[in-house]
Amino acid sequence: MGGRQWGPPAAKPLANAKEALKGERPGSMESETCMGIVEAYKLGAIVGAPTAGTNGNVNPFTLPGGYSVSWTGMKVLKHDGSQHHGVGIRPTVPVSRTRAGVAAGHDEFLDQAVRVVKE
Repeated sequence: MGGRQWGPPAAKPLANAKEALKGERPGSMESETCMGIVEAYKLGAIVGAPTAGTNGNVNPFTLPGGYSVSWTGMKVLKHDGSQHHGVGIRPTVPVSRTRAGVAAGHDEFLDQAVRVVKE
């Protein structure tokens, strides 16, 4: 079973602007798919930490006692055909949160994204 590739049709950019996307471990179909498109088409810098590497349809199941379990029933691949599950989208500009940054009230991911855009 092959993975489905999603992506916008190739088009001329609407603006000549430098873009940076920041994020930390998204794990939903929308965020993983969006970041996969950004990675595949090199639409801008990806600032932050790797995504969770979970994508695909959600299969929920309710167990006795009200517990629920969910999993994906799809094989999702990156646009180049490589593994996505457990790998995710790697940032082009890695950032880590620090104790000093948290103590100072800084969003180190946003701070780095702003620096990348200004370069």
